[in-house]
Amino acid sequence: MATHLSIDVDQTLLDDEGQLIPGVRENLASLKKRGLVLQLWSKGGSEYALETAEKWKLKEFFTSYAAKPDIAIYDLPEDTHPVCSLGVPFASATKVLNEVVADSIETTLCPSQAVVEMIGRLQKKKPIVKRDFGPVLRLDTPLHPIPFFGNLESAQVLTIGLNPSSTEFAPWRQWPTTEMDSDLLARRLASYFRSVAPRPHPWFGNYQEAIGILGANFKVNAAHVDLSPWSTLSPTRLKQMPDGKNLLGKYNELLELGQKHWLPQIISLCAKTVKLVVIVDSDVHRANKTAAICKTELGQTWRGQIIDSRSVSSLKLWAWKNRDTWSKEFGDGILFD
Repeated sequence: MATHLSIDVDQTLLDDEGQLIPGVRENLASLKKRGLVLQLWSKGGSEYALETAEKWKLKEFFTSYAAKPDIAIYDLPEDTHPVCSLGVPFASATKVLNEVVADSIETTLCPSQAVVEMIGRLQKKKPIVKRDFGPVLRLDTPLHPIPFFGNLESAQVLTIGLNPSSTEFAPWRQWPTTEMDSDLLARRLASYFRSVAPRPHPWFGNYQEAIGILGANFKVNAAHVDLSPWSTLSPTRLKQMPDGKNLLGKYNELLELGQKHWLPQIISLCAKTVKLVVIVDSDVHRANKTAAICKTELGQTWRGQIIDSRSVSSLKLWAWKNRDTWSKEFGDGILFD
């Protein structure tokens, strides 16, 4: 599947005086060499875009010319949006396309069979999870396993939490009330952060702010996973219920089960690309165990880094202090939209 790339004219290929920006031809050639299908577009219209290509002898790089749309009407709203939009300058955008974005497109749109099969195995565990952990589950909402959110297979940054929020399955978030096909569920999870109906859960806002400081983005090169793929009542709610102590014990048992049996499988699916693993967990012992599992699954030759943070706030502070180092890995501070 070829990746289509739309490139603007003014202030991207041309400077403020209408002159070709140095290095544009070389950067276009590198993108074309990757097999990307290039379109030149402009608010000035398709004729202006074509005239620009002809004037600067760039027609060999483009397969089409278009005006930027003001309104798009489509049956799947997220499909009208690009996987990402990159800020200028064009040379920096080209670098990010070649090193970060281009390889992630296919896994964002089409998760591999390995991901689909893993989700299928989880779905088969649903009756057992209901039987053994029913009292801590939110059974008045759909119970779909969520082993990850985002582009797991091309993730360079991986954030790890505890388990999906029960409010993820609130009615307005439009999850089916019946069993989902494993392929359909895999696609929904891989493109989760591109969805516009519904949009990603607000809970991820603070996580995105933290990794965004480093130049990473959940739409393209980051993913979130949890120790357990099963949504439950919150620990605060469980404490307030009769027999709260035992219910909290069941909750922790479910987390431990996911940490032991499912987390290693999930980590293995992004082991080739991940560079930074971020664990956010207030329980030091559990966080250390999660880190050990990640190290084992990533292997002795892995040269990335695992960060253990007690809260998202402290993660933001760490990201700010280390932004210069990591932004070079994840796009040199370029903006993703």
